[in-house]
Amino acid sequence: MEFVKNIVCEILKQLQRLFFLFPVNNRKILFFPYNGTYYCNLKYIYENINYIKDKYDVVWVIRDNYSDDRITDVITCRPNSLKFWWHILTSRCVIFNNGIKSYVYKRKSQKYIETWHGGGAYKKTSQIFKNTEDIYLRKRRMNAINSIDYVISSSKAFTKVFKEDTDIQNAKFCPFGMPRNDMFFDDNRRELIKNNVKKYYNVNSEKIVLYAPTFRDNGFENDLDFERLLSVLEDRYGSKFVLFVRC
Repeated sequence: MEFVKNIVCEILKQLQRLFFLFPVNNRKILFFPYNGTYYCNLKYIYENINYIKDKYDVVWVIRDNYSDDRITDVITCRPNSLKFWWHILTSRCVIFNNGIKSYVYKRKSQKYIETWHGGGAYKKTSQIFKNTEDIYLRKRRMNAINSIDYVISSSKAFTKVFKEDTDIQNAKFCPFGMPRNDMFFDDNRRELIKNNVKKYYNVNSEKIVLYAPTFRDNGFENDLDFERLLSVLEDRYGSKFVLFVRC
């Protein structure tokens, strides 16, 4: 089955060569988020580009039935639409946060930037890259990962683990940190967010602790004793706490 997918993938790539009739636009930047929404590191990169967006042509790839007021003034397209293919094959820079599709043909003058979607080096990904058992699936994934030019890294440990797990060969790792974490170093923005959260949830003098588990197919499962957690925190820090749960 994976062998057939490889053939289909190559046919799709050859069909994309029709777009080579059109030059790559050196002003065009395409944001290709994994879940097709305005989020993650791409969002914060765009926020900075937004100040000088008159110098660039910005495109966002968004999923069906999704809209966001913050990107109403830029070009948007749906994944795998004709408009999508036009833009991804004529953009100078393509930025994504969970790899690029293996069936996308990268042109020589294009640059691919991987921001990834989680900082730190705690998540092992070797089973979906270099250690994939099926040789045909592994070939597609390795071809895709090695089309990347730059990877934004949050730490030396992340760079080491990502290189080892993916066996990436050609990319340059940029130790800039996660763009979405910039807010933690912006005193004014941090204070504004804190005040907005407290006002919205009617929190006064209490401190806030956030539990934000990663969701998988089984959805949310409560594996913490919340009452005990709050009791330990209050004993340790001598303050009242309220618990926020992302679910």
